[in-house]
Amino acid sequence: KGLEEDNIIIIDALDGRFPLIHDRWIFNKIFGDTLESIYDEEQRLFYVALSRAVKNLYIVHDERESDFLTISK
Repeated sequence: KGLEEDNIIIIDALDGRFPLIHDRWIFNKIFGDTLESIYDEEQRLFYVALSRAVKNLYIVHDERESDFLTISK
């Protein structure tokens, strides 16, 4: 499964941070990336971070919470 830790803290779980789509993402097209593939990879990495907690998972956000958090509600 990968490396696990007792406590995982995800800070800035905010819209505009997760997913982090850079303003110049268009340059990723050189490598065959699409906006959808970038979003999917960001979502996968967020899930990986969430799944590494053994005892405690802390997610810090404000009213601009990430779309990734609202999907799971």
